[in-house]
Amino acid sequence: MNERDVEHIDYFVTHRRLSESTRRLYRHHVSALAAWCGSEGLNLTSVSSASLARYIRIERQRLAISTVRSRFDCLRLFFAWMVEQGARADNPAAKLDVEIPQRPIRQALTAEQIGLLWRAARRPGERVIVGLLGICALRPEEVCGAEVSHLGELDGRRILHIPTRGRSQPYTVLPDEVYSAIKEHLEGRDRGALVVTGSGGKAHRKHLYVVVRRLGELAGIPFSVSPRLLSYSMRAVAVERGFSFFERYSGRR
Repeated sequence: MNERDVEHIDYFVTHRRLSESTRRLYRHHVSALAAWCGSEGLNLTSVSSASLARYIRIERQRLAISTVRSRFDCLRLFFAWMVEQGARADNPAAKLDVEIPQRPIRQALTAEQIGLLWRAARRPGERVIVGLLGICALRPEEVCGAEVSHLGELDGRRILHIPTRGRSQPYTVLPDEVYSAIKEHLEGRDRGALVVTGSGGKAHRKHLYVVVRRLGELAGIPFSVSPRLLSYSMRAVAVERGFSFFERYSGRR
């Protein structure tokens, strides 16, 4: 990477109103291109649309789709800035026709497969994880952050309060089977983390991942099951089976 490229990158990331994390990300993306240009005998001022297209195709072979998209969007913005500054006469990314594949459609478990996971769980803690993720559709971070003190009762139903952002409903109703698994898992505890590991420590995302993946294998699920996938699946099942929030709660049938 030549000194002039370094100056362009520094000026680009420091003279824009960006958060520190975005500034680091932009610097990383543009610096990666600058390093590649250096290996090809090019620089950020002279790289052409054809060379940039070749670079993106190379990156597609080793990076996730989301990273390639983020990098391409950043480079398009960077070269537009270079044109504004008079450092380039054109933006090589402006009309670049580079095929970036779409994200694959997320695979979901069926209701029957969620049932297989539940039956594959032998320990109460495993059933709690499957129940909260797959039946109550909580997110992994919500399961890890749940405390015993978050358990409660409302209108005769057992509930779990969810003190996290982005939830229109601050609690989830616990089915009887899930609540029974929770009580068995607690073994009389009345404080601390709701879900704990075998050693008694607070459950973390890696723990959820290991448990869910192993249960998926035991249940014979033909693809890898992750906590995020399990959380997403029950919502997908509801949509697939025709659940309509509007029809259910608007009074119209």
